[in-house]
Amino acid sequence: MQMEYKKHTRNYELVGKLIEELKLRKYSYRTGKKYREIVLKFLKSGKTPREFLLSYSNKSRSTMRQAYFALKFFYENVLHEKFDEKLPLTKSKQKLPVVLNRTEIREMFEVTTNIKHKVVLALLLLCRFAFE
Repeated sequence: MQMEYKKHTRNYELVGKLIEELKLRKYSYRTGKKYREIVLKFLKSGKTPREFLLSYSNKSRSTMRQAYFALKFFYENVLHEKFDEKLPLTKSKQKLPVVLNRTEIREMFEVTTNIKHKVVLALLLLCRFAFE
């Protein structure tokens, strides 16, 4: 019982230091709140940083990145230890641009009745060809 009390006290001391560091560096309130939640969850889990981050692998890319950077901040600025985890952070998927074919462009001009809209379409089309 005594050992568990000391562990909880130590965790809250570390979280207090984390909050101080976040305030000193002028992190936003919401970022600080989220970092605090992640670090508390990490400390309670008793897992290694890698194991903890792997538990986030089924979450979204941004959630995974947030957990990674929260732990990195905690290790480097609160514990003053080097954070050695180098998890490959997924990049966002590149979307291919939508390219209209000649028929689709012709249809756009045919259905457009307003002359001003046709001028804008024509200018956009000319700009496209000017940059190719």
